[in-house]
Amino acid sequence: MPERRFNWPMALAISVAVLCIAALFVFRWAIDAPGRYASGAAREARETAATAAHGLAEVGRAAATALEGILMVRPRVVVGERTIVEQQTSVTKLVLVERDFEVTREMENTFLRSTKRLSLRGRFRAAAGFDLGQAFTVVVEDNRILVVVPQPKVLGVEMRDYEAAEDRDGLWNKITPEDREQATRELLNTARSRAGELGLPKAAEDELRKRLASVAASFPGKPVELEIRQPEKRPPSGGGML
Repeated sequence: MPERRFNWPMALAISVAVLCIAALFVFRWAIDAPGRYASGAAREARETAATAAHGLAEVGRAAATALEGILMVRPRVVVGERTIVEQQTSVTKLVLVERDFEVTREMENTFLRSTKRLSLRGRFRAAAGFDLGQAFTVVVEDNRILVVVPQPKVLGVEMRDYEAAEDRDGLWNKITPEDREQATRELLNTARSRAGELGLPKAAEDELRKRLASVAASFPGKPVELEIRQPEKRPPSGGGML
């Protein structure tokens, strides 16, 4: 029986081929490793951002519910650039303070030494707060909850009732219906002017801050801050010189 000889050249060729294939796989793995790592890191970052955004959205919805409970109106809530709660449009005014006061208006007229006198005393109620025709927005951020409102102002003056403290005709200089209408208009104008002197806008701001402080305890780690937005300045109208 003839003796079988081991084919060393063939074995060497096969070994070299196996080593080359293994080296190729190792090389490809080393090249693709950064891409695999970056893809995994990006995916993890996206998942983390989505989780954080979801958490902020939940905080925003909770803040909207809490503010609606103390203010009886739902604000617009924004997280990032996305609105997650729309502002309630059926309520146009947020009244936070009211104050009753009295105003007196007197009229006296003399004609040919005949004097007529009319003195009206009116009881009024002024309401102050925020005009919700402008933005009422809650911005939820990582480290705070920002409540944005317009400037507080006197929202209305209502006449509750009035009486004539003095109503006296002259001998021939009589009080006319036009006199009474004029005196009533002046009484209303005086009341509106007086309401602006009662400090009601500042009282409305203080009341809002007080109510927001009662809500802040529900959001530990996220202070509730108030921003009063200044009205936009409009350029003066009118044409220039040519």
